[in-house]
Formats: sequence, structure tokens, C-alpha cells
Amino acid sequence: RKYVWSAAAIPLMLVLLHPSIMEKAVNVVLMRMKKDPVVIRLNFRQIVELFLYYIFFWGIYGLSFGILASSFVETNIRSLLIFSGIYVFSVVVGVVSVISPGGLGVMEGVLSVLLSAYMPTHTAIYISIVSRIWFTLVELGMVLFFLLWKRQKSVKEAA
Repeated sequence: RKYVWSAAAIPLMLVLLHPSIMEKAVNVVLMRMKKDPVVIRLNFRQIVELFLYYIFFWGIYGLSFGILASSFVETNIRSLLIFSGIYVFSVVVGVVSVISPGGLGVMEGVLSVLLSAYMPTHTAIYISIVSRIWFTLVELGMVLFFLLWKRQKSVKEAA
């Protein structure tokens, strides 16, 4: 019963995803920022597919953080989901932040503050720093993997 508002948000989000509504909303923001307007060339189905793809992606990303956090503090399914949501929110705040590149420091600060409601503050700070290091190493590993894959592919094509 207390989550009825979130169920009501789903149809609202779908309405906002409609190309004509999204284009108008984006262009209002761009006009206020004194930027050129954009034309959205995707149809509604493509936008919904991308939206679902990103929801899935962020769910996996948040869940991986929840699992990382569970290695430092005792968790259950509920706290795992809460930690996942906190992480995704803090990453978004960090990316939107204009005071630091890539949200460096901002994401960790927001993450630490929000996690400290569920664990000791020193543990929340430690987890936020470890998560930045861990996910940076994962991203670097993925870059290395694709560089090696591209190199191997070009060697095969040359042969």
C-alpha cells in the first residue's frame, strides 16, 4: 500500500518517453541553457527498448555494488536492494555534478552520507572508496580486453 505511488509512476514515465513529449521537454531545458534544440528520430518502441535496456543495466550495476557492500556488512535482500538504489543514485548525482570530472568525490560523498544511515559512517566511507577503486579497475580491465580483442581481430584480418 505504501508503494502505490511508485506503481503510478510507471505510466507517467511511459508517457514522458513518447518522442514528441520527450523532444519538447528536452528542448525546453536546452533553450534555458542557451543550446540548440534537438530532433528525436527514434520511435516510441525504440525509446522504450532503450529505457528497458538501461533499467536492466543499472539494475545489474547497482546489484553488483550491493554484493560488494555485502562483503563488508551483513545484508539481507532488502538492504541489498537499498544499497543498490543508493549506489545508482550516487553515480547519477556524481555524473550530473559540474564541480568535478566524472563525479570524483561527489559520488563518494553522496554514497557515504546515504549509506551511513544503514551502517557506521567509517564503514560507509570505506565502502565508497573501495567501490570507486573496484569499478575503475573493472572498467580498465574491460578497456584492456577490448583493445586486445581488437588487436587480435586486426592480426587475423591481416593474415
